[in-house]
Amino acid sequence: MYVYEIQLTGAVQRCGLGQHLMGLAELLACRVHMPKLMLTVFKANRAATFFYLGKLRCVSMVVLGSILRAGRARLHGSLVLCCALRCFSW
Repeated sequence: MYVYEIQLTGAVQRCGLGQHLMGLAELLACRVHMPKLMLTVFKANRAATFFYLGKLRCVSMVVLGSILRAGRARLHGSLVLCCALRCFSW
């Protein structure tokens, strides 16, 4: 399952809401027998990156980039993460 975007205002960050929303996404993915949860996070958002890599046991898969006219890649600064689901980690 791919979580496209979760954005929380500063007033509700660090209150457990993000963890709750990701828990609901994980529950939904498990119920429809999907073995992993994928999402995109901005590398500049260190708190979110730490949350996904630490608490949710996600691993970095791909760094997104774009091709410039000179044929050189410029990073967007986003990571695509893959999270192991607890329902499949037996």
